[in-house]
Amino acid sequence: MTLNIVISIDYSRVLANTIGIHEETLPTFLYGTSLSPTRFLESEDYINWEDQHQIIQNAIDLFDQEGLGVIAGRYYPLASHGAMGNAAMSSPTVKEALDIFLKYYGMRAQFTKLTSEISGNSFRMIQTLLVENDAVGQFLIEALIVSTKLSFDFLSGRQQNDVEVYCSFDKPRYSELFESTVQCPVYYNQPQTLFSFPCTYLDMPVATRNEAIRQFSEQQCESLSRSIQQPSTFSERISELLRQLPGRQLTQAQAAQLLNVSPRTLLRRLKEENTRYQSLHDAEQKKLALHYLEQPNITLELIADSMGYHDPSSFRRAFKRWFGVSPSEYRL
Repeated sequence: MTLNIVISIDYSRVLANTIGIHEETLPTFLYGTSLSPTRFLESEDYINWEDQHQIIQNAIDLFDQEGLGVIAGRYYPLASHGAMGNAAMSSPTVKEALDIFLKYYGMRAQFTKLTSEISGNSFRMIQTLLVENDAVGQFLIEALIVSTKLSFDFLSGRQQNDVEVYCSFDKPRYSELFESTVQCPVYYNQPQTLFSFPCTYLDMPVATRNEAIRQFSEQQCESLSRSIQQPSTFSERISELLRQLPGRQLTQAQAAQLLNVSPRTLLRRLKEENTRYQSLHDAEQKKLALHYLEQPNITLELIADSMGYHDPSSFRRAFKRWFGVSPSEYRL
């Protein structure tokens, strides 16, 4: 189930900073993964679940304090969640910001499922772990709880002490650290992990609301959305992977690594399916370019940047190669 999960490398960089990793200890932090120190430090990449799991386990082993998930959760604010975070921060109300999370959460945290319900006068957000509930799973759920609570405080404009947190795990030895971080009542050994708060909070305005940014960020989220149907061919798996990573100029070698196959195997399988990696890559880039160009308020400069081009002229050349006209001519 977890083989198709990919995670931004940025999250692991934040984790490395959290536990004080430096040049000498970086090889230990990356031990057992396919990542080199150079790739880890310099690439704008996504990593597969096996590497992500190993990195978190290494971090737990290296850290000399319990509750690493709680500590790390402090360093994953809304802005760290890409287009989804930007769309939430620029939404007009808390309800619309939470709707963004509920709709697109799987793009960023594919190891959990987020659902919601209303119970009496309370709104509940339920988090269900989709990977093994081992030490890494515990880290993830704790980091998500802390990050979500602090994000909710940001959206509502102040620290909310009457939010309630229900945890499906037993009370940990570091419960004092956990509770002092979320600053609200916490209940352990519950049937589900969830947040509960008064429904009246849903109508609160978001201080950082901005309609233009919200629209553009949600369009990026739409581009990131993936089909729930599992792909059956390598071509479909490649296309699905590219849809998850718009704006990343993913190479064939990087795609092979994320799909847990060798570049030679990927080349052979695509040849058997009568296609090439570049053709699949161009097809997804074309769809994304046309989607953005259909939004009249989005500038060519912003489109180029969002699609991973270093400058608008590179995007214009690629677009003309694909369609025979320039982006400006297409919009006429």
